[in-house]
This record gives sequence, structure tokens and C-alpha cells, in this order.
Amino acid sequence: MTGLLRIIKWLLPILFFIGGLSRGMSQGQSTHVKVVDALDRSPVAFAHVCFEGFGKTFMHYVVTDERGEASCIIPGGAIVAVSFIGYETLYDSVSPGETRILRLNRSYTKMEEVVVTAQFMPRKADKSIYKVKVINSKQIEMKAANNLSDLLRSEVSIRTSQDGVLGSSISLQGLSGENVKFLIDGIPVIGRMNGNIDLSQINLNNADHIEIIEGPMSVVYGSNAIAGVVNIITRENQHDKLVVRANGYAESVGVFNADGAFSVKSGNHLFMFSGGRNFFGGYADPDTSRAKTWKPKRQVFADGSWLYSKSNLKVKVGGQFFDELLLFKENLIAPYFETAFDNEFYTRRYVARGDLSWKISENQSISALAAWSGFNRRKEKWFKDLTTLNRILTSNIEDQDTSTFNSYNFRGQWSRFSDDQWLNWQAGFDFNIEQGTGKRIDGGSQQMGDYAAFVSLLLRPHPIIEIQPGVRSAYNSRYSAPVVYSLNVKWNINEWFSLRGSAAKGFRAPVLKELYMDFVDVNHDIHGNPLLKAENSDNFNMVLQFQRDRSRYQVTTGLSVFYNHVSNIITLAEQEKQSYNYVNVDNYRSQGGQLHSTFRFYPRLVVSAGVGITGTSYSVDGDNIAWTTDFSSEVTYYWLHRDVSMTVWYKYTGRLPRFYLDASGSLSESFIEDYHMLDVSINKGFWNNQLNVGIGAKNLFDVTSINTGGSSSGIHSGGGGSQPVGWGRSYFVKLSYQFSKRN
Repeated sequence: MTGLLRIIKWLLPILFFIGGLSRGMSQGQSTHVKVVDALDRSPVAFAHVCFEGFGKTFMHYVVTDERGEASCIIPGGAIVAVSFIGYETLYDSVSPGETRILRLNRSYTKMEEVVVTAQFMPRKADKSIYKVKVINSKQIEMKAANNLSDLLRSEVSIRTSQDGVLGSSISLQGLSGENVKFLIDGIPVIGRMNGNIDLSQINLNNADHIEIIEGPMSVVYGSNAIAGVVNIITRENQHDKLVVRANGYAESVGVFNADGAFSVKSGNHLFMFSGGRNFFGGYADPDTSRAKTWKPKRQVFADGSWLYSKSNLKVKVGGQFFDELLLFKENLIAPYFETAFDNEFYTRRYVARGDLSWKISENQSISALAAWSGFNRRKEKWFKDLTTLNRILTSNIEDQDTSTFNSYNFRGQWSRFSDDQWLNWQAGFDFNIEQGTGKRIDGGSQQMGDYAAFVSLLLRPHPIIEIQPGVRSAYNSRYSAPVVYSLNVKWNINEWFSLRGSAAKGFRAPVLKELYMDFVDVNHDIHGNPLLKAENSDNFNMVLQFQRDRSRYQVTTGLSVFYNHVSNIITLAEQEKQSYNYVNVDNYRSQGGQLHSTFRFYPRLVVSAGVGITGTSYSVDGDNIAWTTDFSSEVTYYWLHRDVSMTVWYKYTGRLPRFYLDASGSLSESFIEDYHMLDVSINKGFWNNQLNVGIGAKNLFDVTSINTGGSSSGIHSGGGGSQPVGWGRSYFVKLSYQFSKRN
């Protein structure tokens, strides 16, 4: 009995405690919350919710489910705190038994793009010592840009020009495309016709983003980089097990494009492939003759690669293929108008490459690149009977031609970089070999090699100042290449302002086509000159940038100025009527500036505008400067709850004075009139943005050609006092679908 009483004595306090706890819990009631996005009212799944009693009497943690809902039993009034990545933390109060909807406001912190062009190691664009402009995949999609020409024509201080056979080209900082280095993942694009790369042949179906550096980059990239570098960075699927993409594009002038891609990730291996076909039926205004201003063309392209990544090692092997047929139909032959000549131009590019990058330590890395690029251009001229549709190759041997160019590029660099170190460095080599063969090349075959070593230091004498001197020494197999150098400085004046400046020497050896190739067809008569001298330049750039970030908006404004002085610049001179040779001009100068601002009002509106002014002069012109101005603007508005966005682009391209050397060696002036361009596009996402539909209009002002003056024609016969700009007003529709599967 005594033992039983002793047990009851011990159990009673425990029972009273449990009973009291039960009564306390029974006094609490379930509080229910639903967490949604404040803008589109969509549920926020897996948000963290904390209930804390007034006076810290209790604290409970829960996580919302897929519907954004969560419940908790609380005995009294409480403070609730809700947090989730990408949203501002919300604080509110709730009572037992209450049901509340909590709306989270999005947190808008602009993520600066990571850039790789000319960097010691990948770095955020705003931290780079160079001013790097990034055009991301969303901007490419919004502009419905099919190729690099479509994308760059709306950029301020970049001027595009068109040729029915040679395609499109650009000028940058008053320097022509011969002085702009075009890269795809660091590999130089070959196949310059008339000194320029046809930008309409550089498709963007597999582009992740574009990096543009304006200003001299000869130390890092050697020849053809006096005016700057344009580097296309292709897509790499790093996170998904499977990604499938498909795109279709149609434009009212007879453009029909289709492309697709897929990538598969298995362990450390990633396999990627993309390909497509573009078709354009040709255009003329009025469209009444066979000889259209804009020639019909068909393009086929493919890109494949294998990527191996493990720990600090990355190996990539891949290749690219491009094939284009451009059809130049001539007018019917009198008097019966039943026969005509057809010229067919076949262009093919091949690229095979291998990349290796190895991160030796946290601050050091080694990278190496080996690539072969092939370029083949074949011309065939056919005599066609339009009554029977039979055709035969013409008997004139000069009507048929094949030119082949091969380029071998080997590049390696060793970099040491850390934000905490006052001294960083990069050292490397850059070997380039170019070969050309064909009956239009003097001697049937020519070769040139350029073998260079370069080194750059990055000094931080003070946390807000970076100084980067660099030097490049090269051996050229045909020219005495000077040692070129550069000095870049960045000063972070305060939280909002930064100042970048650069001074550099540049060098450009003439390419094989300028030296040895004769390019003669129904529309061109251009001859190489083996006596050409190499170009040397002095270049200066300065950029003052203001950037202010707030939770709801961001303002970025940049003011830049530049000055370029080029000795022995290579240009075309008229030797006799409609026949042109490449020659050197003693001194050429380009100078000017640019003011550009972007306003981001999160999350709905982005407004940007820029104005640029460029002046050019030759020494033989008596130091007179010819000025031109351009203006560009862009407005994008987002309806987030409907997944709809609308963008409007406008560009004014000012009157452009230009010069050429006539048969007497005198500098003659001509000009190209100014014009306006306006594009509009609307994009709508479906199925959680897996499907995107875009519609829009291009060239709403219906510009087809603009007047030229001072010369009846230029280097292209039949100039007629006008220059083609576009194929007039057109309308497009674009469909994009992407499916991805996580691991």
C-alpha cells in the first residue's frame, strides 16, 4: 500500500503538467496564411514563415506548400515574418484562428552579366577594366534578330551598310569593319569579302549573349582589332539533364527560317547540337525584274560539341558548319527576252575547335585553344533558257571561280587574378596562320603567319584604382610588326561614378584578299595590291559612367569620347572608271563621343537612349573633318501578370560624308543621306513561358534606299546615286519553344 501511494505521489505532478499543457494547447487555434506574389497573385511555394508570439512567448516555423499555403496553431497574437529568395521580407501580425493572404513584393537587384572577352578570368561587366556592352538572349529574342546584322543595326555609333552580293558590314568609331575583330567563343571569324565580314551570315540561333568592346584591343587580339571586338558567346546547358528548343520565323517579304537545338547532360558530360535553315526569296521595289536589289538566298547551318567538366577541369570539343547559296539573276536578254544569265555564289564555312581550361588554384588558371577555320566561296555562271528551263555553264573560264581560305589559330594564356591582391597578371601566346588558294589569287596560292606573345599586369595601388598595362610582341611572315602596347585605367570615384581611360598602339597587316585577290563580277571590279603597307594606329578612349541602384529603379548613364589616328590606312582608290585598287593613305583620323542612358523602373519599364557623333578626316583633305550624328532609343514595357512585353526601337542615322581616291590620286567627297528606322515587337509567353510567341513590324517608315551624292557610283557598278538600306516595311511572327528536364 505504501508503495502504491508513493507511485501516485510521483505521477500526480506529471499528470497535472500534461493536463495543463493540453488545456494550453486547446486554447490555441489554427492560423492559416496564403503567400502570393504581389504583382501577379501567383502562389509562392516553399516560402519560409515564422510565427513569433508578442513578447517572444513562443516561436514556430513552417514552409508553404505548392499552393503557397501554410497553417500553424498559435495560442495568442503573433508577428509573422515571410521570406523567400527574390522577394522582400514581409512582416505582419496575425491572431489565432485567422486566415490571411500575404503579398510579397519582388526584390529587384540587377545582376550584372559575367563577361569573358579580354578578361583575366570571368568577371562581372561592371567590374571589368574595359567598358563591355552586353546584349543578352532576351534582347536578341525581343528584337527578332536572326543574324548579327539585324542585331547591331539599332546600336548607337554602329553604322551598317548593305551590298547585294557581299552582304552587310559595319563601321565602329569611324573605322570600317576591317578593323573590328569578330569572334565566336573566342575563335576569329574568317571570310572577309572586300575587307568585311558579311554579318548576315553570322546566325544567332545558338547565341547566349554578345559582348562588345569599343576601342583598341590589339594587345589581346592582334590584327583587325583597332576599333574593337565583337564576341558571340554560345549557349551551354549547365544545370538541366535535357533541354530541347525549336524556333520558327516568318517575315512578309519572303523570309522563312526554322532552327532547333537539344542538349543532354549525363554526369560530367554534356552533349549539345543545334541546326537550322534560313530562306529568303529576294526583294526589289518595284518587284518587276529578275535582277532583284536584295538577292535570294538559302542558308543551312549546324553546331555540335561535347563538354567535359570535372572539378577544376573543363574540356570542350566541337565544330560548326555553314552553307549559303546566293542567287544573282540578271535581266532577260533582248530581243526575244527568253534567255538570261544566272550567277550562283556558294559560301561555306567550317570550324573545328578544342578548348581546355584548368583552374590550378583559387586564383590561377590556364586555358588553351586550337581551331581550324575553313572558308570556301564558289561562283558559277549559267546561261538559262526560260522556255525550256534548261541551263548550261558559260564557256568563259573567268565566269567560274573558286577561292578557298584556311585559318589555323592556337592560343593559350596563364592568368592570376584575385580581388584581394594588388598585383595580378596574364601572359599568353597567339599564333595565326592564313592560307588562300584560287585562280583569282596572285600566284594561285598565298600564305601569311602571325606569331605573337603578350603580357598584361593588373595593378591596384589603391582599392578604388586599377591600372592595367599590356604589351604584345609579334613576328609577321610578311611585315615587320612593331611592339604594340596599351594602358587601361579604371577609377571608382565613389559609389555612383566610375572613370575608365585607355591609350594604345595598334597594328593591322593587310589580309591576303587585300594583297593578292582580284574580285571581279557583274557588280564589282576590285583588285588587290601586293605593295600595301601595314596600318599603324594610336588610339585613345575615355568613359565616365554614373550608376545608381535602388530597390525600385536603376539609372545608368555613360559619356564616352574617342580619338583614333591611323597611318597608312588601307582604302579603295579608283584607277579607271569603275575599277578600284587597294591603296594606303598617309593619315586618317576619327574622333567623337557618345552619351547613353538607361532607366530601369522595376519591374515593368526599361527606357534607353543614346546619341553619338563621329568625325573623320584624311591628311590629303586639308584636315577638314566630316561629321555625322546618330541617335538610338528603345522602350520596353512588361505586363507581368499576362507574360506580355512590348518593345519599340527607333534609330536616326545621320548624313554621312565619305571620301575616295579618284584616278588622279585626289580625294573626292561623296555623301549618303540620313534616314530613320522604327521597329515594334510584342511577345507573349504561354505554359509558364515554355512557348513564346512574338509578332511585330520592322522598318515602319518603309525605307528601301537612300540617295548618295558627289559621285554617280561607288565601287559597285550601277550605283545610280542610291544605296540600299532595307527591303521596306515588313511584318513578322516568331514562335519559340523550350522544354527542359531537371536532374
